[in-house]
Amino acid sequence: MPKCGSCGGEGRVTWEEDGRAVEDACYRCGMTGVVSEETVLDARIEVVAERLAVSEVERIEATPDPEGEGLGLAAAESGMSLYDYKRQMVWGITDRIGRELAKLSRSTLLSLLDTLDPAPAPAPPAPVVRYMTRVADAEVVRLIAADAADDDELPF
Repeated sequence: MPKCGSCGGEGRVTWEEDGRAVEDACYRCGMTGVVSEETVLDARIEVVAERLAVSEVERIEATPDPEGEGLGLAAAESGMSLYDYKRQMVWGITDRIGRELAKLSRSTLLSLLDTLDPAPAPAPPAPVVRYMTRVADAEVVRLIAADAADDDELPF
């Protein structure tokens, strides 16, 4: 089973609140540190849906309003700041897109998710460290001594 993405497999989440660290149980994995494949799939759907929703709100904001009012006036009429209004729009569109994505067949959904939210590439293997032998150490010392004997060059 995969590690929980919320807590990193620790079973507890930590965040900062009022200048102090707060720790609580991870409710996504139930403090086990692992989640089911369906939970991972749901999280990927949520990430992709939110990305698409943010781009949709940006498109709406960039589209010129024929009346010249824009989102700022709509936010003010709702008694909200522009940021809060746009976040509310993102949440609504995310919900709608998530429901539409869930209707797709599993193979289509996985192909779409792999395209829009690819899995991170595995880390490259650690480099092999080769230690110098005594003969190599002696050779390095000889080269440094020969270089130091050349007085007509600056040392850097």
